[in-house]
Amino acid sequence: MWEKIEAILKEKQMTEAELLEQLSNAGKLFLKRTKSGNSPNPPYVRVCEITKILGVKTDDIIPDDY
Repeated sequence: MWEKIEAILKEKQMTEAELLEQLSNAGKLFLKRTKSGNSPNPPYVRVCEITKILGVKTDDIIPDDY
């Protein structure tokens, strides 16, 4: 999932720090876990939080094999 988020950040010319500024504390923790590969079952509410900030659909960041 992190790879997809990272690609969207690059496409939107947005930094990880800019995304983190807009996330809730739970969202920040989720992003940290996702980046390290420790979030195999992402909570839907966190996925929605990130996609809302990035302006994309949930399908755009959920792994193809999920």
